[in-house]
Amino acid sequence: MQGRPERQVREERSEELPMKELEVIRDALRQSTEVNSLRFTARELGMSPTGLRGLIDGTAPYGKTIRKLRAWYAEWARREGVLDVADAKAIEVLTGTIREDRRTEAADAIRTLVEKYRRGD
Repeated sequence: MQGRPERQVREERSEELPMKELEVIRDALRQSTEVNSLRFTARELGMSPTGLRGLIDGTAPYGKTIRKLRAWYAEWARREGVLDVADAKAIEVLTGTIREDRRTEAADAIRTLVEKYRRGD
């Protein structure tokens, strides 16, 4: 008789969100849920309202959720008019899958391109 197959382990936390960054994003999520609603903000993030509530209340996010949070925060900051923060978060999302030893170079190239288009060059 075979034993039960081992349960699949949830997605590992291959990416970690620094606590300060997580608190900034949580604050933005709180603001968004107050202005819009929990359901609206959850839909924007692509997660369940229950999952979002848990995240706001202190649950630590996994890798896939971290990427969603950073992308959502970049868009939220852009809408709120905080371009430097929005740019930084968007670049983090875009370079997150690039080898660590190449990320700075890639981030600089993206930043240069975005500034060029803002100037209208």
